[in-house]
Amino acid sequence: MAVRPEAISEKDYGYAKLLRINTRTNRTQEIPSPQHSVGWWPDAAGELRVVLTRHGAKSTLQWNNPATKTWTILESFDTYIGDSDLQVRHVDPDGRLYVTARRGKDKQALWLMNPATGQWADMPLASAEMFDVDALVVARHGKVLGIRFKIDGEVTQWLDPELKKLQQQIDTALPRTTNRISDPWRGNSPWITVTTFSDSQPYQYFLFNRETRKFTRLGGQRPDIDSKKMASMDMVRILARDTLPVPTWITYPPGLAGTKNCLWWYWSTAAPLCQQLHGNGKRRFSS
Repeated sequence: MAVRPEAISEKDYGYAKLLRINTRTNRTQEIPSPQHSVGWWPDAAGELRVVLTRHGAKSTLQWNNPATKTWTILESFDTYIGDSDLQVRHVDPDGRLYVTARRGKDKQALWLMNPATGQWADMPLASAEMFDVDALVVARHGKVLGIRFKIDGEVTQWLDPELKKLQQQIDTALPRTTNRISDPWRGNSPWITVTTFSDSQPYQYFLFNRETRKFTRLGGQRPDIDSKKMASMDMVRILARDTLPVPTWITYPPGLAGTKNCLWWYWSTAAPLCQQLHGNGKRRFSS
């Protein structure tokens, strides 16, 4: 599938068409969707099930009912002053939607909902008390294998028992890093890719053979960085004057003694405390 913009200006874009491309013949076929669609979610069979439309100040999230072949508005919201509480992340083969939503609470979580009945799962699939959870659904050929999201670090919750066991084996072999595994899209190849990283180590890429249990290094980012000389990071929470906790990343210089459990640690050492502030509460620093 591909998107072709049809009307664009310096301030906004009017609408776009969703196309299905035959990679052998280079022929395209337009996929019918509501006007002013800017986001599209097909199911495992390639049928369009959910779209996000935007026209001026009005945005809608719409669902295509397979029984009636009609589009139903799941939610409407103002384009400029409010985001939708429903953010679609995956369409299950049985028609249910994996969505990020708050559902009246302070923190986002990943939920399963049935758009045909409006029924929600009793409990979220992924949530965290102190973090918004906006998960990536890992799926292959219509089957959901796991969910991946970030809190104070990256977390992958595997629903597939084989991948869960494999993740445990790789984490045991590489205990000092976060290890992101990617299963092959096709076939039964024993090879998988493993991406490793930490607060002090840039991304490194490996092939792992499930039969021989051996790693083959492919390469990495920023090869001149010596991870042993890099500072470590930790997240703490300090209370603001209104008693709300403020999540704070602390970078600890290597080689300094002290108890790394709170901001007071800096006051008992010779190391100064430097603050790096930003004005966007949703921004996440990677440096």
